[in-house]
Amino acid sequence: MHPADGAQHPRVRPVPHALRLRGARGRQAGADAARSPPRGAPGTLPRTVALALWGCDNIKSEGTQVSPALAPIGARPRLDRYARPCGTELIPLEELGRPRIDTLITPPGIFRDLLPMQSRCLAEAAHPAAIADEPDAMNPTR
Repeated sequence: MHPADGAQHPRVRPVPHALRLRGARGRQAGADAARSPPRGAPGTLPRTVALALWGCDNIKSEGTQVSPALAPIGARPRLDRYARPCGTELIPLEELGRPRIDTLITPPGIFRDLLPMQSRCLAEAAHPAAIADEPDAMNPTR
């Protein structure tokens, strides 16, 4: 599949290799944050992060920006039977192994206009995290 196909077929983003990369990047981002947090004691995760997503870069990279944006929230894409993203699901805290991180995601208009399914995917990750019945110490998004 050509990278530009994502603009015509937004349902296929993020592609399977982007989902695998999400796991690697998400674990690396967590490790990096633990080694050198912006504030707080060394070895602690931030309570809040901010991410900017870019529409054209996301199309070119086949969705690799969307997948790591789900990692701090503690969510993952839910796939349909054709391995296409069809929503998100929260990763249980026991499996996640760390607190959720309150995440501010800023997508530009072109991202919203060209990638509506990915915008919906991000929104579907944020809402369940905000209403999850979890301890405040483990879920600052509440």
